[in-house]
Amino acid sequence: DYFHAYNLLSSFVRWIGWWLVKALKWLVDGAEDVVSDMITLFGFITSTKVNTFISNLMPLFIVLFCVSVIFLGYRMLIQQNFDRSAIPTNILLIILIFTSTTIFFSQMVNMTTKTIDSIEGVQNNSSYSDNLLKNNLVDLVYLDSMEFDYENDDELNQIRRANVKYIEINDTVDPDNDEIYELKCPKVFEHRIVILPDTGRQTLVEIPHGAFDIMPNLYYRYHVDWFTVYVTLISLALVLCF
Repeated sequence: DYFHAYNLLSSFVRWIGWWLVKALKWLVDGAEDVVSDMITLFGFITSTKVNTFISNLMPLFIVLFCVSVIFLGYRMLIQQNFDRSAIPTNILLIILIFTSTTIFFSQMVNMTTKTIDSIEGVQNNSSYSDNLLKNNLVDLVYLDSMEFDYENDDELNQIRRANVKYIEINDTVDPDNDEIYELKCPKVFEHRIVILPDTGRQTLVEIPHGAFDIMPNLYYRYHVDWFTVYVTLISLALVLCF
């Protein structure tokens, strides 16, 4: 499932697909930054220093409240047509604002922090989208370095999370090019599986070399779980933005 033969149409589709992935990643990372800034703002509002400052000013607030009540009573005495029906509602609203602001911001901080922690699962200071791309990317050169001896829960690449977005999605594995890496199992990349017409069995045949460099008979180096990446990034973008 990880071996995909190079061709021009596939390369174009993969290039478009990877560009869209990076666009969604940019959107998700931007939304994460906004949410993180909100957490920082809420944390500042509910910090100990701010609460201490408000506590020190509380006597002043009480004095201003008493002055407002005295002024309100004075207006009620001298103005006969004064609307008295809204007074209880306004007083209750003021008391509610004074008593619930700190509790409201504290709960908002706790809820938002827990949400981000559950979404990010931060590793090595990387974003969630970096972790998502790394966990859904297979590097055939890395699998070759392990001689294709791996378990399903093993990491299938050794690319740093922050560098996954910089890969060239249409890179191919050339068994004859040992300038960058030397393959341990070059024969794997020189053959492909075909079905015999007479017996219906699978067999390996050697891949012929392409006549031109623009049409090499090679395998793509990277395999991406496109469905998982797209569904997760789109869902996360909707959650963070709305």
